[in-house]
Amino acid sequence: MLDYSNCGVDALVRLYRNGRLRPEMIPDYTWSLMKDHGLDLLFGSKKRENVRLDDQNLLMDIFQYARESYDVVILDLNSGLEGLSSRKLLEASDIVVYCLSQNRSLLEDFRRTMDENPIFKEKRSAFVISRYEPSSSMTLGNLSREYGLDKKSVFAIPYHAGFMDACNSGRVFDFIAYCLQARKGADYILSQAYSGLIDYMMKGCGT
Repeated sequence: MLDYSNCGVDALVRLYRNGRLRPEMIPDYTWSLMKDHGLDLLFGSKKRENVRLDDQNLLMDIFQYARESYDVVILDLNSGLEGLSSRKLLEASDIVVYCLSQNRSLLEDFRRTMDENPIFKEKRSAFVISRYEPSSSMTLGNLSREYGLDKKSVFAIPYHAGFMDACNSGRVFDFIAYCLQARKGADYILSQAYSGLIDYMMKGCGT
């Protein structure tokens, strides 16, 4: 069994509070998926109380340290804006990626969140529609018009059973590499969808 105990935010929080954390130390507490730290994972806190309300700058400082160690830093935050830390991290980001669906109820929740937080309407954003069904009445064009989204920033990721199986079995790298070689069919469509999204995100990060 793989040991992730020393590959998370908890270890960095302890170092930060002891005044010993430095930017170059961040990779030492990640799980590397590629050689030479080409792609690292930093697991989240196991205990919510580790990030106290009276220490709101903690995650921001760790985030800034990570930006000094990596070309690109991607944060995976919970849905919603509960907690000042999540809001501050989003506000400091170069681009915000919203994971949506063709579920009208969830889209209405998203609309209310955006209306209540107009600052996020001003940020460069990408809107990802996962498990996209092209035969639905909620097409990319209709979604863009109804919810006031720039169509160029809306990306459809189609449902792909093979991709889901790869996620469940830990074979995502191999599967995507296989899809990138495809010239037609579902594998090609999936690879093109992700390639377009990644290109847009990287431009938003200034890379």
